[in-house]
Amino acid sequence: MFNQTEVKQEVRQTTETTCKREIEIIDNEVLQDTFKIEVKEEPKPESTCDTFDYLDVKKCPIKSEIDHDDGVSCEDIQNDECNAILKYPGNNLNQNLTAATNVNIREKYFVSEICSKQLATKRSLTIHNMSVHTGEKPFNCEICTKTFSLKQGLKFHMRTHTGEKPFTCKICTKQFSRNTHLTGHMRVHTGEKPFECEICTKQFARNTDLTRHMILHTGEKTFKCEICSKQFARNPHLTRHNMIVHAGEKPFKCEICTKTFSLKQGLKFHMSLHTGEKPFECEICTKQFSRKDHLKSHMTMHTGEKPFECEICTKQFSVKLNLKSHMRIHTGEKPFTCKLCSRQFSHSYSLKLHMQTHR
Repeated sequence: MFNQTEVKQEVRQTTETTCKREIEIIDNEVLQDTFKIEVKEEPKPESTCDTFDYLDVKKCPIKSEIDHDDGVSCEDIQNDECNAILKYPGNNLNQNLTAATNVNIREKYFVSEICSKQLATKRSLTIHNMSVHTGEKPFNCEICTKTFSLKQGLKFHMRTHTGEKPFTCKICTKQFSRNTHLTGHMRVHTGEKPFECEICTKQFARNTDLTRHMILHTGEKTFKCEICSKQFARNPHLTRHNMIVHAGEKPFKCEICTKTFSLKQGLKFHMSLHTGEKPFECEICTKQFSRKDHLKSHMTMHTGEKPFECEICTKQFSVKLNLKSHMRIHTGEKPFTCKLCSRQFSHSYSLKLHMQTHR
């Protein structure tokens, strides 16, 4: 929808000019309270210049008389200031000017009928409804058949198949498939942590890390396994659970020893056994580790910290895995079974000791 308005504008340089300004409003959406204005100068008889330069008149406020030809009233526009980008044909004036006018733009909200959430644009509302409420995913990957709510999501996903990583860190040259990932990575270098937990004041470099952290406080587990009804705090945990427990799928294979893994991360950790790479070093005793979580567990030896507590007997542990193993004493769970005599054990090391009796 385009509204044509006649604007008489006095430019205090050398002459007076009469301009036409075109206000573009698409689908009744006012994006970020701004609209575009195109200004065309009526050509002078002696002028042969047909090139366009761009003026930014933010520093040069102008007075405009607007005749509303197409039903655009002052009630339709209601913001103290709006940014107008003027396309101005001039004598090679290579500068961008943004005019601050006294036109008001009405603040509009599009409200979800399901959850009452307010969105700035109609498109944002459509995206919200598709991704959150309807579950509609019309965009399908032709390689792995994964589906997406948004076309942009499919575009980002395709880079996992092509390996394309167009965004490069200028400091360490690490590459990323998405610009948002690069932005988050840059905080590794700057040390910036703009996202803070309102409960414990812990700070994070990425908003996704804060969201993940908040689950520790809420205990929320919204992702449920359709097979065994086990619930998980995060969708990747559910995916991992299905692959390991139910599907038994192990698509990631080591090219050296042909061992297979359910997760790509598992293969990555395994490869360090072949390469001997141990990039994580303890700053206190200089001991090196192949995995960051191993270093984190090791650090509790120095700090004496035992953050994992049994809810039944209040015994504390420095490593979460040890707490999990301890819980089997209370539950009586015996997940490790001898393949020769079917005897069951609570711990893997107990099974290993038992296996020696069959030799």
